[in-house]
Amino acid sequence: MPDFAIELSVVIVHYRCAEAIARCLESLAAFPPEAPWEVLITDNSAGTSHALERHGIEGAFSASPAPPLKVEILAAERNVGFAAGVNLAIGEARGRFLLLLNPDLVVREHTIDYLLRFARERGDGLGAVGPRLLYPDGTLQPSRGTFPTLRSTLMHLSGVRRLLPLDRLLAGRGGVFGATLGRYWAQLAPLPAAPECVDYTTGAALLVPAAVIDRIGALDSGFFLFYEEIDWAKRMDEAGLARFFHPGAVAIHTVGESSGATDEDRARVAIERLRSMLRYFAKHSPALLPLVRAVVAATALGRLAAAAARRDRLAIGDGWKLVRESTRWRHIRARNRAAEDDRAASR
Repeated sequence: MPDFAIELSVVIVHYRCAEAIARCLESLAAFPPEAPWEVLITDNSAGTSHALERHGIEGAFSASPAPPLKVEILAAERNVGFAAGVNLAIGEARGRFLLLLNPDLVVREHTIDYLLRFARERGDGLGAVGPRLLYPDGTLQPSRGTFPTLRSTLMHLSGVRRLLPLDRLLAGRGGVFGATLGRYWAQLAPLPAAPECVDYTTGAALLVPAAVIDRIGALDSGFFLFYEEIDWAKRMDEAGLARFFHPGAVAIHTVGESSGATDEDRARVAIERLRSMLRYFAKHSPALLPLVRAVVAATALGRLAAAAARRDRLAIGDGWKLVRESTRWRHIRARNRAAEDDRAASR
């Protein structure tokens, strides 16, 4: 990490979402931080028809009241994923703080300044802080949570979270009911009045002191998509670094625009979610990995059976890919060994 020449480096990973990133940059131009800043964009679409054009990116800040000191596009050799894309930009960052933003995220007035102010006040003990996220219609978007457990993973894969109106059930609940569900769906608990310490906040918008990289390393590029920020938060936790959710800092997030829009992309996203889930447990709860693998395999088989009943050929193909991925025990054991090597290297 170079010397901190400026206060903030905004890091964005782009993949075939030119319209979304244009809105993101427009919001940054309209509501820039008060401190000196720069923008670093890793283009995972480089070399394709979706590649970003430098003049268009730089032009987004032409009317900004406080434009960034530098706007740089870093061309990835291929689609390297979110974590590796972030790490590529981190390697060029000069900021004292790093702000990870999804390209489909729009900041509001004071969003960045509130996060920066809180980070400065917390000092060396801070690992990360994330804002409150809203859907484009203004409703609250889940953006904070507890570290995955076997029970929470089972509930997530079984679809319980989608079936129950947990946001309403949790509101104002106490006792055993609130305590039990609250542990697994902390992101759906009532909003706090002030910043609160949490296990993790989503990587869609995350402010991290650059000094954290020196202590625990950057994101694990073995996570292509999903779980990378949870893994990072877990490593922060092990290093004694606190993570916070800041309800006063608000941003708008259009979920899904940054991960691809084709049927092939959606199929790969589903597979990468399972891969990342398994990698997370391989790193942090290896004793639970066989059980998690069994749950993932059962879920994949259920999806395959449902697709077959609908005679949905595309979904059948996706379901079979998920089944094969979830049952590769040797493959997962290799990932477990690699995860242990990564942890040893980061110490």
